[in-house]
Amino acid sequence: MSEGHGWTGDLLDVLTQWGEYCDAASAGRAASRRRSDHGEHLVLFPVWQPESYALAFVDPVTEHVSFLGEGALPKLLELEKMARHAYGAGVGETLFPPLSVRLDGKDTRLRWAGSGSILAFAARGLAPPTRSDPVVVLALLRSGYNLIALRGDRALLIVQGRQRDLDELELDRLLIWTRLREQVKPLARIEPQRPCAGERPPGRVIDEREHFGALLRVALLALIDDFPSGARGRRDAVSFMDDLARLAALGVPDICGSSKHIAATMARALGHHEPRDSRTTNAVLALLHQHGEQHDEVIVTKESGQRWYLHTESLSQLDSRLFKALLRRRPVLRSILVRDDEPATQEEIVAARLSPARRKVLSFGEQAPLLLGCALSSEWDLRQQREDELRKARANHAAELHTLRATIDALTERLGDANARNDILAAELAKADARLDHLQRHADLLVQQLSAAVAETASLEGPNSSAAVESNKVIVQSFIAAVARRDHVTVAALVSPDFTGHGFALGALRICKRDELINALTRDAEDLPPRGARVESLVAEEDSVAARTVWRVGELKMVQIQIYRLQENQLAEAWGDNVDQDETRVVAANSRPA
Repeated sequence: MSEGHGWTGDLLDVLTQWGEYCDAASAGRAASRRRSDHGEHLVLFPVWQPESYALAFVDPVTEHVSFLGEGALPKLLELEKMARHAYGAGVGETLFPPLSVRLDGKDTRLRWAGSGSILAFAARGLAPPTRSDPVVVLALLRSGYNLIALRGDRALLIVQGRQRDLDELELDRLLIWTRLREQVKPLARIEPQRPCAGERPPGRVIDEREHFGALLRVALLALIDDFPSGARGRRDAVSFMDDLARLAALGVPDICGSSKHIAATMARALGHHEPRDSRTTNAVLALLHQHGEQHDEVIVTKESGQRWYLHTESLSQLDSRLFKALLRRRPVLRSILVRDDEPATQEEIVAARLSPARRKVLSFGEQAPLLLGCALSSEWDLRQQREDELRKARANHAAELHTLRATIDALTERLGDANARNDILAAELAKADARLDHLQRHADLLVQQLSAAVAETASLEGPNSSAAVESNKVIVQSFIAAVARRDHVTVAALVSPDFTGHGFALGALRICKRDELINALTRDAEDLPPRGARVESLVAEEDSVAARTVWRVGELKMVQIQIYRLQENQLAEAWGDNVDQDETRVVAANSRPA
């Protein structure tokens, strides 16, 4: 196989091998088969799994291929024995149906090729194929069994996997010839669609009863291998076992009596004109009785003297103790019954490596040392696997640690840059605060100077003059601004010592002194976020000033109406309350007396 080219390299190899096969077929040179030890029709070949082989049967006339099974060599050698019995008894095709695909509207059986990795092919007609003919080949590659459509120098990989995934595929539904003709590149692959559940191509419906009967015949014929060589009745046991399997398939009840009576009953049940010779029947019954005592496969029991009991009914039942005993001693029969084609297990691989010279299924006693070796080898393999996983985990952790360290270093650098920017911003903010404080003090000084000038003007013109009224407005505005910026020193300067406050406007229900007002404002500064105030309107008359003010405390917005009374240029008394959002009404908790 081409190394390093994947499925495209495999397809190129298959095209080359198929060309060589077509040239050899045209020249009349048959492809060589990899024979088994017991006949040219049984072909044994290794598969991609370690210590695993596959066994196939090639029909000597039609060259049709039947897949018998996969597994370790001892298992396949046992399977080969069973296959020889099956094909010898004429039930081989029942147990091992030939491989086929649904092609051009009919079942097309695969024919043996045996050229390189190509095991078999399906083509139109029976003539030897040529390079230009459209064919479907079954190739054994590194990826498993591959079904590939070929025509000329073009190849289309249909499906790959286990043998069971390839048999009975509906290739017509995949439009393989259309795809092969229209594909852009010479080599391509498709994703196949398996048949719907329960759907099988016509002519491949398996008769479970017929399959069971064929398997029973093989199991009974396999008993003959355990009979002593040269024993009396061994030669006639083949036909007797064949008749016995047919009786079980017909559901004939158990037969009890002499060997002559048993032979006559068997002949009547099977429709034979002449019964079997009683002496021959007696010899075979004696061999079966002796075998049952040795191996717990009791088919015949001897009641007394020459009276025998033939257990035909137990043979016809899958769950009977007798049939289970037949399967227990021959696991290959169970594989055939359930149509299993599993490759060699890990234990079988280890056993084959520890004892490569063994070519038979081991008994329990022979398995004991190999089982210990398998356990130690499995433990070693598991330890190696864990160490490999640990090394990979350490490498992954080191890479992750390196990545995390680089990320942390980058974040640390970004944090340092952010801290430096914060320090610069903090210094600029401190400068801005200092400048703002300076401007505020300057504004307060200007307000005080303006208040003093207004007061002086008012004293000269009288308390009810327009100058006095404007002076009162300025004092109220200065008071509200000082409260908003929490300038308690300016508040104390603008409020008389005997100040009295009414309602909720100034933070308490009633305030009787200036000190109480300062304390209330201090508590508000500690408990509430900074305030903001905007005077929307002022109305002044004589010594009173009414102010409509919008206050903001954090996200909260309040509108208040406040009335102040001034005395000697200071706030002597105040009233106020909140106003609704729609400003449709004003609630005064304590209105000013007339």
